[in-house]
Amino acid sequence: MNSITGRAPGKLVLSGDYIALLDAPALVLAVNCLASATLTNKSAGGWSVRSNVTPPVQFESLIALSDTVDQQMLKTLIEALPDTSKLPKHAELTLDTSAFYQGNEKLGVGSSAAILVALAEVLSQATDHPYSTESLIGLHNSLHGKNGSGLDIVAARIGGLTRFRNGSGVPVTLPAGLHMRFVFTGTSTSTEPMLARFRALVAARTTEKISIWQNLASAVAESLHDVALFLNNLAELNEFVLEFDRTTQLGIYGKAHHTALKIASDVGVLYKPCGAGGGDTGVALSDDSKALDAFEQNVKRAGLTLLNLKIENHGATVEL
Repeated sequence: MNSITGRAPGKLVLSGDYIALLDAPALVLAVNCLASATLTNKSAGGWSVRSNVTPPVQFESLIALSDTVDQQMLKTLIEALPDTSKLPKHAELTLDTSAFYQGNEKLGVGSSAAILVALAEVLSQATDHPYSTESLIGLHNSLHGKNGSGLDIVAARIGGLTRFRNGSGVPVTLPAGLHMRFVFTGTSTSTEPMLARFRALVAARTTEKISIWQNLASAVAESLHDVALFLNNLAELNEFVLEFDRTTQLGIYGKAHHTALKIASDVGVLYKPCGAGGGDTGVALSDDSKALDAFEQNVKRAGLTLLNLKIENHGATVEL
C-alpha cells in the first residue's frame, strides 16, 4: 500500500473516575477529537516522523529509533510485532493530535491513547498482525510510566459510550433525554501523578469506604435505562467523590471546576470533572436543556471555555 491512515477518538469519563482502577465499572464516552497516523511509502531516504507536537526527524532505519516520545511509541509498537519484514524500508509517518489541544494546552481527552491506537491500526494493516486490546493497554502504561485502567484505550477502539470494567468494555447507550455541555478549564493536568497519589490515598482508606465508592459507581452504570435515576445516582457518586477530594486534598476539583460546580448548582444541573480532574475538561449534565443553556451562558461569563464536543460513535478505523 502506498499510504495507510489510522484514526481513533479521544474520550471523557462520565462516571467511575479513579474507582475504575479498583475494578468498579466506568462509563466512558468517545468524543469527536480524532488522532490520526498516516504511513506513506517512499522509494528512498529511510524513515521520517512528523508530528504536531515534536520537530520532524529522519533516520536511516527503524533500528535507529531514539527515545523521544513519538519514536518511542513507534519503537514500542514495532517491538511487539512478531514479524517486521512487511514494514517498508523507506517511509514517512505523520502523527496528528492537534484536535486534542486548545492553543498550547491539552484538553485532557486521551490524546496519548488515541494516537497509540491509531498507529497500532496502521502497523496492524501493514503487517497483517492485529494488536489485542490487552497488549495495547500494557504498552500504553509502559510508555507513560503508569498503571492505568486502560479505559482510554478501550474507548478509542470501540467508540460511542462504553461500560468499562477490568480491562474490557461493552457498548451501551446514553439515557434518553440526557443533555450535556463540556467545559475546558484552561489548564492541563498530568494524569500519572494524580493516579499515583490516589493509589497512595486508597492504601490509607478503609475497605468500607472503597466498597461504598464501588457500589455507587455500579449504581450509575446500571441506571442507563432511566435518565432521572441515572442523574440521581450520578449526583450521589459525585457528592461522594467531592467529599473524598475535600478530605484528602487530592485535587480533583481545581479552582475552575469549583467555579463550574457553583454555576451548575445555581441553575440546577449536575457538573463533574472528567477523568483525573484538577484541570482538563468537565461535563455538565441534565434532562433539562434550558437549564443547560443557562449554565452555558454563565460559564462563558465566568471566562471558562465551552467545547463543541459530540459523541464519536465510530471507534478506531483504518483507510487505505
